[in-house]
This record gives sequence, C-alpha cells and structure tokens, in this order.
Amino acid sequence: MDSSPGSKAGAAQTACYNFSLANGTPRTNTGRFSLKKASITYADSGVNIDRADRAKQRIKYLAHRTFTKGVVSEIGGFGGMYAIDKKKFRDPVLVSSVDGVGTKLKLAFMMDLHHTVGGDLVNH
Repeated sequence: MDSSPGSKAGAAQTACYNFSLANGTPRTNTGRFSLKKASITYADSGVNIDRADRAKQRIKYLAHRTFTKGVVSEIGGFGGMYAIDKKKFRDPVLVSSVDGVGTKLKLAFMMDLHHTVGGDLVNH
C-alpha cells in the first residue's frame, strides 16, 4: 500500500497523528508516536463508567435469561461459546465474537476505501 504523503493511505496516516478528542484535546496515544503529554479521563470524552457498568449488568441479567444448556461461557469474554451435538462431533464448541469498527470506519471514509472494513469482523 502506498503510504507516501500524497496518497490516500498517507492522508489517513496524517489524520491519525492529528486526531483530537471531541472536546478538542489532542490525542496523545498514536501507537509508537507521542504528540504531547496530556492527561484526560474517560469522563472528559463523555464516558460515564458507572452508568456503563450498570447498563452492562442489566444486559447480563437479560442475556442470562436466554441461556440454554449449550452455553459454555460467561458474558464479557472474547467470544460467546456454545457446545453443539456431541454425538456427531468430538468436543465441538462454536465461538462467536463481535468487534466495533470505530476507527477503521473513519479511516475507510478518509481513504475512500470501504471493501476491507468488515473483514476482521468475521475472520476471528
């Protein structure tokens, strides 16, 4: 992939380095590069951790009500695991996971390159 300054990949890379939070605070975590030292909290970006934890507990309660005997994992892990017919297969377990597209989608729009955005969502 061409990541020279004039290319779409180069523009996306530059945008990542110059990315700011919604409140205008420059992002300091850019992988191996650091722009400047700034201390921010989740609350600074609009995240209420207590409220999120309460919401997750409600979801967990509702999800538990749907469990059948095949569910072999708990809420909150990397993926949901479900045991299937042991008469047909030896120790069979299906694993399903989801992943948000957040930054990947933002970069896809910047690069006008959308055919790869969901690839990693189904390739775990």
